[in-house]
Amino acid sequence: ICYVNELLEVNPYWKGLWRKKIDLYKLQGNSEEANRLLKRFNQIYPQDSQLKEDYKFDLHDEITKLRKEGKFEEALSKIDELIKLSPKDPQLYSEAINTYLSAGNTDKALLYTNKALAAFPNNSLFIKKKASILSDQGDSMGALNFLRSKRNSSADVSQMYNSMLLENARSQSQNDPYVLYGKIFEKNPSNTEALNYLLNTSITKGYYSDAEYFISKAKKSIGETKDILYKEYILYKQMGNKTKEN
Repeated sequence: ICYVNELLEVNPYWKGLWRKKIDLYKLQGNSEEANRLLKRFNQIYPQDSQLKEDYKFDLHDEITKLRKEGKFEEALSKIDELIKLSPKDPQLYSEAINTYLSAGNTDKALLYTNKALAAFPNNSLFIKKKASILSDQGDSMGALNFLRSKRNSSADVSQMYNSMLLENARSQSQNDPYVLYGKIFEKNPSNTEALNYLLNTSITKGYYSDAEYFISKAKKSIGETKDILYKEYILYKQMGNKTKEN
């Protein structure tokens, strides 16, 4: 390295010698200095495509190493450098997003996903990634609204929208008092609070087969009480079944 430095004093723009110096630093295991020189060399010769590719290759290696060591912030700094060199490479945005997710920083991952979508508005990978992050953050409605606006961009996005819509409907139904009281009643048919809610709701909303089932099960559990028989009378009256009503 000292010998190369002496030669560079005489001919500071000898590209081959700079490459040799970079290779020597790599042989020493001094990747930090090798990368610093590659970066500097790229600034001196911005039109040299081979130098740019070398620099990008080294940055990829460094990013992989830093991620394995759990040094996410340093890895992200290198990814930012790569994005400046190749602003139209979707893989780089994907690396940044995944690195933030690995570090547990969903806010920054979402920020980079939005940057990626600004560059690639109809990229199904980034569309689905944003929806997933929003859903993981608890904003299921935000995820659904976003997917709805993008569902015509690809079959994958449309499928994700339909799946998330179904999952959201299931989740909402599980929080419905009618469903929750139904679970309580199944475990304990003598629970009068659950029975009253279920009968009042099913008769009011016209769920007649449900109401008949609840009444039948309640009769077996707590007997033919005046209250249950009255509810049964109201049910058949509302159904228009004169025979059973009488």
